[in-house]
Amino acid sequence: MTPWYENCKNSFAHAPKSTALAFLSALLLQHPAAGSDEDVCTLFHSETDMVSQTLYMHQEDVSHELVFPLVYFEDVWDRRDDQIHEAQLFSVMINDFSPIYRPDTAELLKTRPAPFMTFVIHDLVELDRLVEIVLSGAAPHAKHGLSGFQRVPTEVGLYRLEPLGEQTMYRDVFVNFDEKDAVQGVISCRQPGDVLNPSCNHDFRTADIDVRVNYAREYLPEWSAIQGKISRFLSCATGKPDVRTKK
Repeated sequence: MTPWYENCKNSFAHAPKSTALAFLSALLLQHPAAGSDEDVCTLFHSETDMVSQTLYMHQEDVSHELVFPLVYFEDVWDRRDDQIHEAQLFSVMINDFSPIYRPDTAELLKTRPAPFMTFVIHDLVELDRLVEIVLSGAAPHAKHGLSGFQRVPTEVGLYRLEPLGEQTMYRDVFVNFDEKDAVQGVISCRQPGDVLNPSCNHDFRTADIDVRVNYAREYLPEWSAIQGKISRFLSCATGKPDVRTKK
Protein backbone atom coordinates (compact mmCIF):
# COMPACT_ATOMS: atom_id res chain seq x y z
CA MET A 1 0.00 0.00 0.00
CA THR A 2 1.10 3.55 -0.61
CA PRO A 3 2.43 5.69 2.27
CA TRP A 4 -0.39 8.18 1.63
CA TYR A 5 -2.99 5.50 2.18
CA GLU A 6 -1.36 4.33 5.40
CA ASN A 7 -1.31 7.91 6.74
CA CYS A 8 -4.99 8.61 6.11
CA LYS A 9 -6.45 5.14 6.66
CA ASN A 10 -7.43 5.52 10.32
CA SER A 11 -9.08 8.90 9.94
CA PHE A 12 -10.89 7.79 6.78
CA ALA A 13 -12.25 4.69 8.53
CA HIS A 14 -14.16 6.90 10.99
CA ALA A 15 -15.25 9.56 8.52
CA PRO A 16 -18.98 10.22 7.90
CA LYS A 17 -20.47 8.15 5.09
CA SER A 18 -20.93 11.21 2.85
CA THR A 19 -17.24 12.03 3.20
CA ALA A 20 -16.24 8.44 2.57
CA LEU A 21 -18.37 8.24 -0.56
CA ALA A 22 -16.95 11.49 -1.86
CA PHE A 23 -13.46 10.16 -1.26
CA LEU A 24 -14.20 6.92 -3.07
CA SER A 25 -15.77 8.74 -6.02
CA ALA A 26 -12.69 10.93 -6.35
CA LEU A 27 -10.45 7.90 -6.08
CA LEU A 28 -12.43 6.10 -8.74
CA LEU A 29 -12.12 9.07 -11.09
CA GLN A 30 -8.39 9.19 -10.44
CA HIS A 31 -8.00 5.48 -11.17
CA PRO A 32 -10.89 4.54 -13.52
CA ALA A 33 -11.89 0.90 -13.81
CA ALA A 34 -11.12 -1.13 -16.90
CA GLY A 35 -13.15 -0.32 -19.98
CA SER A 36 -15.30 -2.92 -21.70
CA ASP A 37 -12.44 -3.88 -24.01
CA GLU A 38 -9.81 -3.97 -21.28
CA ASP A 39 -8.81 -6.47 -18.64
CA VAL A 40 -11.07 -6.30 -15.57
CA CYS A 41 -7.91 -6.75 -13.50
CA THR A 42 -6.38 -3.45 -14.66
CA LEU A 43 -6.81 -1.90 -11.21
CA PHE A 44 -4.85 -4.73 -9.62
CA HIS A 45 -1.78 -3.59 -11.52
CA SER A 46 -2.13 0.18 -11.16
CA GLU A 47 -1.38 2.59 -8.32
CA THR A 48 -4.81 1.95 -6.77
CA ASP A 49 -4.83 1.26 -3.02
CA MET A 50 -5.57 -2.34 -2.13
CA VAL A 51 -7.39 -4.16 0.68
CA SER A 52 -6.40 -7.61 1.94
CA GLN A 53 -8.96 -9.91 3.55
CA THR A 54 -9.77 -13.57 4.17
CA LEU A 55 -12.78 -15.46 2.84
CA TYR A 56 -13.60 -18.37 5.16
CA MET A 57 -15.67 -21.13 3.55
CA HIS A 58 -17.12 -22.89 6.59
CA GLN A 59 -18.63 -25.91 4.82
CA GLU A 60 -15.27 -26.81 3.32
CA ASP A 61 -13.29 -25.42 6.26
CA VAL A 62 -11.03 -23.59 3.81
CA SER A 63 -9.72 -20.02 3.87
CA HIS A 64 -8.74 -17.93 0.85
CA GLU A 65 -6.44 -14.94 1.17
CA LEU A 66 -7.74 -12.22 -1.14
CA VAL A 67 -6.56 -8.79 -2.25
CA PHE A 68 -8.95 -6.32 -3.93
CA PRO A 69 -8.71 -2.71 -5.13
CA LEU A 70 -10.11 -0.41 -2.44
CA VAL A 71 -12.62 1.22 -4.82
CA TYR A 72 -14.70 -1.96 -4.97
CA PHE A 73 -15.79 -1.48 -1.35
CA GLU A 74 -18.25 1.08 -0.03
CA ASP A 75 -18.48 0.22 3.66
CA VAL A 76 -15.83 1.04 6.24
CA TRP A 77 -15.57 -2.50 7.61
CA ASP A 78 -14.86 -3.87 4.13
CA ARG A 79 -12.07 -1.35 3.53
CA ARG A 80 -10.04 -2.58 6.51
CA ASP A 81 -7.19 -4.99 6.04
CA ASP A 82 -7.04 -8.48 7.51
CA GLN A 83 -10.76 -8.92 8.12
CA ILE A 84 -12.31 -12.40 7.91
CA HIS A 85 -15.56 -12.73 5.95
CA GLU A 86 -17.82 -15.68 5.19
CA ALA A 87 -19.26 -13.79 2.23
CA GLN A 88 -18.43 -10.64 0.30
CA LEU A 89 -20.73 -8.62 -1.95
CA PHE A 90 -19.70 -6.64 -5.04
CA SER A 91 -21.76 -4.29 -7.22
CA VAL A 92 -20.36 -3.49 -10.65
CA MET A 93 -21.42 -2.24 -14.04
CA ILE A 94 -21.91 -5.08 -16.49
CA ASN A 95 -20.18 -3.48 -19.46
CA ASP A 96 -16.89 -2.38 -17.90
CA PHE A 97 -16.90 -3.92 -14.38
CA SER A 98 -16.53 -0.51 -12.74
CA PRO A 99 -17.68 -0.49 -9.08
CA ILE A 100 -20.90 1.23 -8.04
CA TYR A 101 -22.29 2.20 -4.63
CA ARG A 102 -25.76 2.22 -3.08
CA PRO A 103 -26.55 5.87 -3.99
CA ASP A 104 -25.92 4.92 -7.65
CA THR A 105 -28.33 2.01 -7.78
CA ALA A 106 -31.51 4.10 -7.42
CA GLU A 107 -30.69 5.95 -10.62
CA LEU A 108 -29.43 2.87 -12.43
CA LEU A 109 -32.63 0.98 -11.63
CA LYS A 110 -34.55 3.57 -13.64
CA THR A 111 -32.87 2.18 -16.75
CA ARG A 112 -34.39 -0.96 -18.23
CA PRO A 113 -32.64 -3.27 -18.12
CA ALA A 114 -30.58 -2.07 -15.17
CA PRO A 115 -26.98 -2.01 -16.45
CA PHE A 116 -25.33 -3.37 -13.30
CA MET A 117 -24.98 -6.68 -11.51
CA THR A 118 -24.27 -7.81 -7.98
CA PHE A 119 -22.32 -10.90 -7.06
CA VAL A 120 -21.51 -12.64 -3.81
CA ILE A 121 -18.50 -14.83 -3.16
CA HIS A 122 -19.29 -17.39 -0.48
CA ASP A 123 -19.53 -21.11 0.29
CA LEU A 124 -22.45 -23.06 -1.12
CA VAL A 125 -23.40 -26.70 -1.68
CA GLU A 126 -21.97 -28.59 -4.65
CA LEU A 127 -23.49 -27.60 -8.00
CA ASP A 128 -25.08 -31.02 -8.55
CA ARG A 129 -26.94 -30.63 -5.26
CA LEU A 130 -27.73 -27.00 -6.00
CA VAL A 131 -29.49 -27.98 -9.24
CA GLU A 132 -31.79 -30.25 -7.25
CA ILE A 133 -32.54 -27.48 -4.76
CA VAL A 134 -33.25 -24.93 -7.50
CA LEU A 135 -35.49 -27.35 -9.40
CA SER A 136 -37.45 -28.26 -6.27
CA GLY A 137 -38.33 -24.59 -5.87
CA ALA A 138 -38.96 -23.91 -9.56
CA ALA A 139 -41.19 -26.97 -10.09
CA PRO A 140 -42.21 -28.26 -6.64
CA HIS A 141 -44.56 -30.92 -8.03
CA ALA A 142 -42.08 -32.41 -10.49
CA LYS A 143 -39.84 -35.38 -9.82
CA HIS A 144 -36.77 -34.18 -7.98
CA GLY A 145 -33.36 -34.26 -9.64
CA LEU A 146 -32.26 -33.99 -13.25
CA SER A 147 -33.91 -37.32 -14.11
CA GLY A 148 -37.32 -35.67 -13.89
CA PHE A 149 -36.49 -33.02 -16.48
CA GLN A 150 -35.64 -32.90 -20.15
CA ARG A 151 -32.81 -30.77 -21.49
CA VAL A 152 -33.83 -28.32 -24.18
CA PRO A 153 -30.92 -26.60 -26.01
CA THR A 154 -31.06 -22.81 -26.22
CA GLU A 155 -29.44 -20.28 -28.54
CA VAL A 156 -27.25 -18.94 -25.72
CA GLY A 157 -25.34 -22.18 -25.12
CA LEU A 158 -27.32 -23.36 -22.10
CA TYR A 159 -29.84 -26.14 -21.59
CA ARG A 160 -33.29 -25.18 -20.35
CA LEU A 161 -34.67 -27.79 -17.95
CA GLU A 162 -38.35 -28.64 -18.43
CA PRO A 163 -40.43 -31.16 -16.45
CA LEU A 164 -41.17 -34.45 -18.19
CA GLY A 165 -44.77 -34.23 -17.03
CA GLU A 166 -47.34 -31.45 -17.02
CA GLN A 167 -46.03 -29.76 -13.89
CA THR A 168 -45.86 -25.97 -13.78
CA MET A 169 -42.47 -24.22 -13.74
CA TYR A 170 -42.50 -21.12 -11.55
CA ARG A 171 -38.98 -20.12 -12.58
CA ASP A 172 -36.97 -20.86 -15.70
CA VAL A 173 -33.89 -22.96 -14.97
CA PHE A 174 -30.84 -23.18 -17.24
CA VAL A 175 -27.76 -25.35 -16.76
CA ASN A 176 -24.29 -25.27 -18.26
CA PHE A 177 -22.79 -28.77 -18.64
CA ASP A 178 -19.20 -29.56 -19.56
CA GLU A 179 -18.08 -32.22 -22.04
CA LYS A 180 -18.27 -34.85 -19.28
CA ASP A 181 -21.87 -33.89 -18.48
CA ALA A 182 -20.89 -32.34 -15.15
CA VAL A 183 -22.79 -29.25 -13.99
CA GLN A 184 -20.68 -26.12 -14.38
CA GLY A 185 -23.30 -23.45 -13.74
CA VAL A 186 -26.95 -23.04 -12.74
CA ILE A 187 -29.09 -20.05 -13.71
CA SER A 188 -32.58 -19.52 -12.31
CA CYS A 189 -34.66 -16.68 -13.76
CA ARG A 190 -37.99 -15.08 -12.97
CA GLN A 191 -40.34 -15.56 -15.89
CA PRO A 192 -41.29 -12.71 -18.23
CA GLY A 193 -44.65 -11.30 -17.17
CA ASP A 194 -44.31 -12.75 -13.68
CA VAL A 195 -42.77 -9.54 -12.35
CA LEU A 196 -42.14 -6.13 -13.88
CA ASN A 197 -38.37 -6.53 -14.16
CA PRO A 198 -37.40 -10.21 -14.02
CA SER A 199 -33.88 -11.07 -12.94
CA CYS A 200 -31.65 -14.14 -12.84
CA ASN A 201 -29.54 -15.79 -10.15
CA HIS A 202 -26.44 -17.33 -11.71
CA ASP A 203 -24.39 -19.77 -9.61
CA PHE A 204 -20.98 -21.15 -10.56
CA ARG A 205 -17.59 -21.92 -9.05
CA THR A 206 -14.24 -20.38 -9.93
CA ALA A 207 -10.85 -20.21 -8.19
CA ASP A 208 -12.27 -22.72 -5.67
CA ILE A 209 -14.85 -20.12 -4.60
CA ASP A 210 -18.64 -20.27 -4.99
CA VAL A 211 -20.21 -17.29 -6.74
CA ARG A 212 -23.81 -16.12 -7.07
CA VAL A 213 -24.52 -13.33 -9.54
CA ASN A 214 -27.77 -11.42 -9.96
CA TYR A 215 -28.59 -9.44 -13.11
CA ALA A 216 -31.56 -8.47 -15.25
CA ARG A 217 -32.92 -11.33 -17.36
CA GLU A 218 -32.25 -9.35 -20.52
CA TYR A 219 -28.55 -10.02 -19.91
CA LEU A 220 -28.99 -13.80 -19.92
CA PRO A 221 -27.42 -14.09 -23.43
CA GLU A 222 -24.25 -12.58 -21.92
CA TRP A 223 -24.00 -15.19 -19.16
CA SER A 224 -20.70 -16.61 -20.43
CA ALA A 225 -19.04 -13.20 -20.72
CA ILE A 226 -20.29 -12.23 -17.24
CA GLN A 227 -18.98 -15.46 -15.77
CA GLY A 228 -15.66 -14.96 -17.55
CA LYS A 229 -15.20 -11.44 -16.18
CA ILE A 230 -15.87 -12.55 -12.61
CA SER A 231 -13.55 -15.53 -13.01
CA ARG A 232 -10.80 -13.24 -14.23
CA PHE A 233 -11.44 -10.78 -11.39
CA LEU A 234 -11.21 -13.50 -8.73
CA SER A 235 -8.15 -15.05 -10.31
CA CYS A 236 -6.36 -11.75 -9.74
CA ALA A 237 -7.74 -11.44 -6.20
CA THR A 238 -6.57 -14.92 -5.24
CA GLY A 239 -3.43 -15.12 -7.35
CA LYS A 240 -4.70 -18.40 -8.83
CA PRO A 241 -4.70 -19.22 -12.55
CA ASP A 242 -7.79 -18.08 -14.48
CA VAL A 243 -9.36 -21.41 -15.47
CA ARG A 244 -12.62 -20.43 -17.09
CA THR A 245 -15.54 -22.74 -17.66
CA LYS A 246 -16.25 -23.61 -21.27
CA LYS A 247 -19.77 -23.52 -22.66
